[in-house]
Amino acid sequence: MKYLNLPLLLLLAYSSSFCQETVKKKRYLFGNLIEKYEVLKDNKKIRHGKAYIYKDSVLLADGRYENDRRAGRWIFFSSDKNIEQIYDYSSKTLKVNKPAGTVSYDIPAKPGDTVQHPALIGGLGTGIPFFMEQFLSSFRPPSSNINCDLYFILLLDENGNLNKCTYQLKSSDYNDSGKLEFSKMSAEALDFSPAFVNGKSVASTMIYKTKYFTRTSTMISSGTTTRY
Repeated sequence: MKYLNLPLLLLLAYSSSFCQETVKKKRYLFGNLIEKYEVLKDNKKIRHGKAYIYKDSVLLADGRYENDRRAGRWIFFSSDKNIEQIYDYSSKTLKVNKPAGTVSYDIPAKPGDTVQHPALIGGLGTGIPFFMEQFLSSFRPPSSNINCDLYFILLLDENGNLNKCTYQLKSSDYNDSGKLEFSKMSAEALDFSPAFVNGKSVASTMIYKTKYFTRTSTMISSGTTTRY
């Protein structure tokens, strides 16, 4: 009687998942982001293989997909080409987090506690653009030009799930606030790492600050409005 070599079969099955034939594709995301990635040749709806995200030819993300899901280690870069985050999608662990100075936190911690900040996976470069896109699709600006600080306020539970998202617009002559609907955003846009206090995950709030302004110009009977 012949016995099958089980470890060898498992190795072959594992290797075959990485040897599937793929083709390269490109898609345009919000905020001048471009993603270059691979899909299965026999099913071009399934992302599988290496992926890169760029903005104006600057690399902002480097990772891979497995069966249409982000897998393994993804590296996210800031616009000045420094590493902002390293996140392992397979183990759901945040290896490196060096957030931009425009993010602040509200965490239930006392002086002397060991605190690990929460993180929006993708950070300012590839994470916040999804929220900006959602904001622009629903916000109705006033008829006059405005130039404001825009705050995204993200309330997370102890597991890193987004419970609520609001926005605030603030300037010397204009203020507004509202709730941001995120139920239709992709799962990848809603990946967070929770806050930890003394090794225990806790609920927290993240506040991202960015800019928003409108610039309206009228030419004969047509008008154009640019929003950022």
